[in-house]
Amino acid sequence: MDLKFTVDQSVEHVQAGEILSGKLIITQKASSKTYKASDLAIYFRGKEYTSVEYTESTGSGKDQSYTTSTAHAKCQIMRVNLNCQTDRIIQHGKLLPGGHTIPFRFQVPTGIPSSMYVSDGRRDSAKIAYCLRAVLKGSGIFQDHQSRLEIKVLAQAQSIRTVPAMIPPRWQKITSWGCIKKGDMTFGVKCMDTQLNPGQKVLLKAAMVNDSMAGIQQIDINLRQITQMQAGSHGHTKCHIASSSRHSQDHHKILDKDSLKISRKNKVSRRQTNIQNLHHILDADDNGQCCELYIPLDVDNTYVGQYITNKHDICVRFSTDSGFTNPEVYIPVNITLASSGFDETSFDPSIPVAEAFPVYPMAAAEPIYDLDENNGSSYALASAPPTNPSYANQLPNTDDSGQTPSLQLLLMKMSQSVDDLSILEHRVLRGDRSEWRAIFANLSPQDYGLILEQVDLTINVVPIATLLASRCETFTCAHVVSVLPHADSNTRTTMVEQLLPYCSDLEENQALIVGMLSDWDQMVIKSVLQAALEKSSRS
Repeated sequence: MDLKFTVDQSVEHVQAGEILSGKLIITQKASSKTYKASDLAIYFRGKEYTSVEYTESTGSGKDQSYTTSTAHAKCQIMRVNLNCQTDRIIQHGKLLPGGHTIPFRFQVPTGIPSSMYVSDGRRDSAKIAYCLRAVLKGSGIFQDHQSRLEIKVLAQAQSIRTVPAMIPPRWQKITSWGCIKKGDMTFGVKCMDTQLNPGQKVLLKAAMVNDSMAGIQQIDINLRQITQMQAGSHGHTKCHIASSSRHSQDHHKILDKDSLKISRKNKVSRRQTNIQNLHHILDADDNGQCCELYIPLDVDNTYVGQYITNKHDICVRFSTDSGFTNPEVYIPVNITLASSGFDETSFDPSIPVAEAFPVYPMAAAEPIYDLDENNGSSYALASAPPTNPSYANQLPNTDDSGQTPSLQLLLMKMSQSVDDLSILEHRVLRGDRSEWRAIFANLSPQDYGLILEQVDLTINVVPIATLLASRCETFTCAHVVSVLPHADSNTRTTMVEQLLPYCSDLEENQALIVGMLSDWDQMVIKSVLQAALEKSSRS
């Protein structure tokens, strides 16, 4: 007997949120033989797989020996059980003779990571894989007859949000061979966007105040992918340069000692003078001195799972002729697929939206009948049920899990989800229920901070904070203060700049926000704060 999957899609990948359809074909080689079978299970599943090589030593001295072994781990990301009526192919514990075709159709859950495979050439590897699986239960003596078809999945495209990052100034002493001191450098970098997608070019602006005898030869920019894999108590980290670019000093601004003489004659602090000069360069609208870095199409998505963590950053390195010290900074970025943005007017609430959780509970579905090609009999189409009944207006007083919407329910779903941004988007932008709208409209500063504290990727704090602020009816400076501890230092000023226009008490309580910021942060947001205050006074 043979079980074989066929899918209708001819593309190489299936994107999360799309409909996947096809057929399971059961062929019995000996028509006269009757196979035992109690049930047919069809499901779509995603898993993490890791392998970590480790070395153990035994004995000591001359008797010491080393043994190399490999630890393995796996966990389920999500599972969609496809309901199919089997009473027409399985009767009285036996599979009916002849060939059988079971059609299926379901929506690939949203919020799941893309398929990926990372290996360092040894035994260490990390893999995220999805497959369709069918098991004819009770059909074998030692193992049931089954079929497996691997499906490559692309993560769902997210709305484009520009989140720039301005790195606070760094100060570093410059030494040469033999640790001979050659002065110091103060440098800073601005990344025009940290929410990136494959195929995009990102712009970076670099500036430096050179108070050393060393010259700047070039600036090197690298996109790094850092993959951490865990298996039991053993772990391994692989750092991979996904993309790189090299620029001459014409692509960044260098201020030498002569440009600072006037300020120093006025007895202004040298460090403060350097910081002011850097801010003036980095905050300028002129992008003529920007460096470019290309994000390759085959780069893996940023992801935080149970055994696999895949993060990205951009390393900006100033290569000096000192031969020893080369200042560098690291800018965390989030790589995902980008869409043209979410259009609330075109959203159809009658289409159920599946969300991915570690254990995916499925309820009974109404069968959709389709014609069997082999014998003309009518079999039920295997399908996943609507996972958000509220979108289909079937259960107006319950959530997709049968619970009343609440902050505790939202925090629980975020803790279980593999994509907090999608979880919040579905409820903030796409939710058609008054209960969710009321919760987001009346968020207290404490609740606002609790939600942002639960976000798995700190790089996503800025877009989520802005998304929630846009739906809060009374957004205050206290809300901004509650989320500042959860923001990345590189994007803190960006988050404050995006939240200031929503503050209803900015004139009275601006000191609450300013008091939480460093001198550099205050310098960066000064113009935005002034514009927000003028707009608030006019209204």
